[in-house]
Amino acid sequence: MAGAALLNFPPRDPAQNPFETLRPGKFALKWYTARHNETRRGTPTRRRATGTRFASQESNARDLVSDADAHPVARPTRTVDLWMSEARATVLRFRTGASCVAAEDALANDAAPTQGMAYKIGFVMEQTLGHVTHTQNFQQWVAEDADVEATWIPVSFDVADHWRLAPLVRRNWTLRASLRARAQIRGILRSHKLDALFFHTQVTALFAQGLMARIPSVVSMDATPLNFDSIGVPYDHFPSIYPPVEAFKNALTRRTFNAARKLITWHEWGKESLVRDYGIGGGKVAVIPPGINLERWNFPRDGDAALPGPLRLLFVGGDFRRKGGEVLLAAFRQSLMTSCTLDIVTREPVNIAGLDGVRVHHGLGPNMPELMALYARADVFVFPTFADTLPIVIMEALASGLPVVTTNVGALSEEVEDGVCGFIVPAHDPAALAEATLRLVRNPTLRQQMGAHARNRADAKFNGAVNYRRVLEVCKACVTPNN
Repeated sequence: MAGAALLNFPPRDPAQNPFETLRPGKFALKWYTARHNETRRGTPTRRRATGTRFASQESNARDLVSDADAHPVARPTRTVDLWMSEARATVLRFRTGASCVAAEDALANDAAPTQGMAYKIGFVMEQTLGHVTHTQNFQQWVAEDADVEATWIPVSFDVADHWRLAPLVRRNWTLRASLRARAQIRGILRSHKLDALFFHTQVTALFAQGLMARIPSVVSMDATPLNFDSIGVPYDHFPSIYPPVEAFKNALTRRTFNAARKLITWHEWGKESLVRDYGIGGGKVAVIPPGINLERWNFPRDGDAALPGPLRLLFVGGDFRRKGGEVLLAAFRQSLMTSCTLDIVTREPVNIAGLDGVRVHHGLGPNMPELMALYARADVFVFPTFADTLPIVIMEALASGLPVVTTNVGALSEEVEDGVCGFIVPAHDPAALAEATLRLVRNPTLRQQMGAHARNRADAKFNGAVNYRRVLEVCKACVTPNN
């Protein structure tokens, strides 16, 4: 899951630096104006010939910093330096004579597609944690919609660009993602028209309000920043201890949400936060969970509930410790090892010394046949996570007809019906995890009934063919005239 990383920096003393209380937008604009005047020095003829081009450049610089200008909050010198760096890069780009903003405005005109033409939608997708799987699943259904001409704009964590080297930004995923996404979109708009933008998650949209004002936009999220704050400790995520920083972060997020035509959240937990914490009207928010291909994730289990031999438990989680992997190993060692085997799919090293029947699988990506084969062979899915929002791996387990044992964190109670398609136990509790799992181990009939309910739950709530088409309909409605 991607979280809303915070701007954790100490406040500075304005008396020590007169620029501390300047808004970075105005500071960058002052720098730009000075540089502009230096560049224009020369003969009167040269100044007259270049005046129009530089006026356009100055307009572009103003557009570049307009997002920050709306927030008169004191910021550290490092932030001012960041905006100066971006202004310099912009000036260099515009020496070629290209006008980014003019191109964006031209390509954004007449946003509604003419009758019979495809909707040109840019999908700006965060590529961290489970969002990689979400993107892959979404792409399948977008490709099947003949009315959509998709431009995919993946915003990856590991990219060797200048944002990875910039002070402050390089250590803050939210800043990197937002700035990187905006640069990618602007690059595309120089040659392509887009009727709409779809941002997932909100961290890719925080500095795109200028674009969102010209192009109808939808912002999708697996959790609000304040949702994430409430479960952030296992992610090593902590709200800033400085109230002005939190106020700035929340104001910027609220501004992003207000700029969107529509918001999509994966669960009611997220919608409640949008309404309560950010003042968003409920009618602007659509609750649409992600989905999976239920035809592929379908493994009939008729008659196999009472087969002899140890039961096969399955755990899938890239972040082994945050997903409760150590708790699972403790429960397995205490109570489950004599009657079960355990398959662990993760990207982290796992110490299984002294444990019989445990197999660790590395390098299995989303929807890989080897991963799906493990689901097909499993009897129970065990996922004692410490922090999650609405994990796609649980959707895969439900679709596979597996009863699920998990914890009551995030929105997992909206995903798993306790006592119907599995059990919800407290986090950090190996004894409770073992007890719930043993109930399924010892009762083949209960296991089979819960497995059937699990599949029904997936059919009803997590059908990718239904859910992703709903997402596309929200996007299309935003660019239809009078919507």
